[in-house]
Amino acid sequence: MFASVLASLALLAPLAAAEVIVNVGVNNTLLFDPPQVFTEPGETITFVFQSNHVSTARASCHFILPCSRHAIQTATLSTFEDPCTAVDGGFDTGFLSNNQTASVRVNGTDPIWMYCRVGMHCAYFSLLPPDLTTFRILSVTVSTHTYPQASMAWSSP
Repeated sequence: MFASVLASLALLAPLAAAEVIVNVGVNNTLLFDPPQVFTEPGETITFVFQSNHVSTARASCHFILPCSRHAIQTATLSTFEDPCTAVDGGFDTGFLSNNQTASVRVNGTDPIWMYCRVGMHCAYFSLLPPDLTTFRILSVTVSTHTYPQASMAWSSP
């Protein structure tokens, strides 16, 4: 009987979808690690937010949110053509920080581009990039991206 249970479990193993971990903000960086992954449909990408540095200087505050004790970041769907702009209705983790996670299931095989929409650093991430050259082109695009001026002002108490 024990052998039949093991045989049944062995048959179920391929049905379990893989989980790919992407760390966000490791060692107080503004980066995704790894910056690109290759997956199969049905797999899950889990973003693990690890930023935990104190950010109280006004210069490091973002115009979107007031300063907080913990760094915050997002994983937000974008496009290759406009890597630092969110896709309307696309995946967005929202603002997360230390030890928070968000997951997304991979449904297809087309390249997907994501970035962090906090402030103006535009750290980017790619899922299934066609090749390394395309990923390098995205690097240049992001590094030369210009950002609009903030359209709102806020003050902290």
